[in-house]
Amino acid sequence: MNPKHNNPKNRIACAPYNFVPLPEKVVTVDINDIPGQDEYTGNNGYIKCTLTVETPLYIRSAMTKDFFSRFGDNEFPQLSEEQKIERAQFYHRPDRPDEPVIPGSSLRGMVRSLVEIAAYGKMQWLIKDRVTFRAVATSPEKDSLAAEYRKIMGKYSSNVKAGYLRKKNDSWYIQPAKTPSDYDRHYKKSYLEIKDKDISNKTLLGFISLEDKQNYKPQYHEVSFNVKIVKGKPRIFDLETAKPGSKYCGILVCSGNMAETGGEKTSPRTTHVVILEQDNKKKALKINESVVTDYLSTLTPFQKQEPFDSRYGCLKEGRPVFYVLKNESVYFFGHSPNFRIPAIPNHLDRAASPYDYTPDHLRRENEIDLAEAIFGFANSMDHKKGEDNSKSRAGRVFFTDACVKSVSDSLWLDSKPIITPKVLSSPKPAAFQHYLTQQIPEDPGKLNHYASPSTIIRGHKLYWHKRDVQINNIKENDDEIKQNPKKYTLIKPVRPGVNFSFCIYFENMEDKELGALLWVLSLPGDKYRHKLGMGKPLGMGSVKIEPVLHLMDRKSRYKSLIKNGRWFEGETIVKNNNYFVNAFECHILEEIHPDDKGDAECLVNTKRIKTLLKMLEWPGKTSETTRYMDIDVFKERKVLPEPLGVK
Repeated sequence: MNPKHNNPKNRIACAPYNFVPLPEKVVTVDINDIPGQDEYTGNNGYIKCTLTVETPLYIRSAMTKDFFSRFGDNEFPQLSEEQKIERAQFYHRPDRPDEPVIPGSSLRGMVRSLVEIAAYGKMQWLIKDRVTFRAVATSPEKDSLAAEYRKIMGKYSSNVKAGYLRKKNDSWYIQPAKTPSDYDRHYKKSYLEIKDKDISNKTLLGFISLEDKQNYKPQYHEVSFNVKIVKGKPRIFDLETAKPGSKYCGILVCSGNMAETGGEKTSPRTTHVVILEQDNKKKALKINESVVTDYLSTLTPFQKQEPFDSRYGCLKEGRPVFYVLKNESVYFFGHSPNFRIPAIPNHLDRAASPYDYTPDHLRRENEIDLAEAIFGFANSMDHKKGEDNSKSRAGRVFFTDACVKSVSDSLWLDSKPIITPKVLSSPKPAAFQHYLTQQIPEDPGKLNHYASPSTIIRGHKLYWHKRDVQINNIKENDDEIKQNPKKYTLIKPVRPGVNFSFCIYFENMEDKELGALLWVLSLPGDKYRHKLGMGKPLGMGSVKIEPVLHLMDRKSRYKSLIKNGRWFEGETIVKNNNYFVNAFECHILEEIHPDDKGDAECLVNTKRIKTLLKMLEWPGKTSETTRYMDIDVFKERKVLPEPLGVK
């Protein structure tokens, strides 16, 4: 059985998202039961849908070819006000910029993701980004990650050594530096430390102090200095730009001021380090290739800026570096003594990713789930081995774009349609207290993290509906924008009440497959809504979908050409979808694992579907219960309860 998540009683976190738990078993489909593209069978027709916007909706317009060539590859493009306005437009047809359109691809993605959940499908769309972490300021008793960090780095970074990078052929090595134990045999660290206030830019040319908040950046300086023993510890005096023939030489390493990640107005860092010159008497140490791969795959935006390399971070010939050994091999390294390290569980020899914490039987490529049978799939083995595509199938559903159907007033949310929303960052799956199942949520020292063996990911991530979304919940205030204008974007949302219309065409569908589509479109009652578009954490994108099924009788269609003076299409409007929905529900109930089914006699009473419907409930939660936590509260690593446990 999958490890289960235990809800916290006191240490309760809140967030605008939550998770539908993983199934014990995937409900699969035999590939031989999927009809080919050269036959007519089963159900054919289309589903005509009316979509009503319930909370402000925004889907960004596609980039023009010229815009993409200029800014598409830039992670943080610096746009002019005119370019920001161009980028803010709602998705539209090229010749009609004032008529919003919901692209069929967005609708298809939303429907497919719900089919995967409701039909107990595979968990395959997982990021494989490897996880790194750093836990310096917290105690191991209060943070399980801090305990793991200390085990590797040692107390007060006692396991961390220093040296210089060397590249030989295609491999990286570290030439160890001389150690301060030459001055004091009791001193355990492999480098010296010096206070920022004790360095002068008059003697050290080009030095930028931590106190210079506007201009500070990481630096490397070749230096000369003197060393004295003060209160039993070696201390640096007379630090200056390196001079030939000096007794003590090395590199002053000034790493980040921590203000760029923690939102600090002043830097909490007060100390820099000095690495002594390299010790050529010692053997160069090879960096394990998997360690280099882990490092390169987890570079942060900060590690790609000067003085680091945009592709290789601190990996530069001759650059000072800090490292930790394991079995006489370099297993961890970074640009500062308290560097980030990869989360390596015992069953892997590399950094873990969320993908690694998904049970193998829930993501097997050789198995097909109902969503794949309906929407199509390409088996990667077909292409790797140069075989034909006998193990791949095209989809049998086709989504049109959704166009505006009716509107009683303006289309746009505000009289000034282009607004500046609050900043939303990308998901943070490294927040293990939210994204991984927790068995002991009340003890922060025993939480599962990405180096823990007995945990899995929480499941499918969905965002809560919010009942009280107003324009002020979305717009940023002017003072914040003035302070940090570069980090804000512009959007042009559609207001609540606007109606769109779209169609889903289908062919060769079995009853249970058509039932799956109708189930996720109509949902079991009027108290549920779908989520679509951008700004979901702010409560945006809640929509209501009303489907009407049209079946096409192929045989009768081609027996008659004209009926009642019109082209005869053999079309029937189905007013009651229960037959198809029941076929889907019965099939899933028969196939799911007994632990997933429990005592449920209908699909909506299984825990997985109860959880899904709880996330889709309308009018949803209040903004207060679905907000992001302040950073100080977030650091306490409170645990997110299951949706059914959220009050």
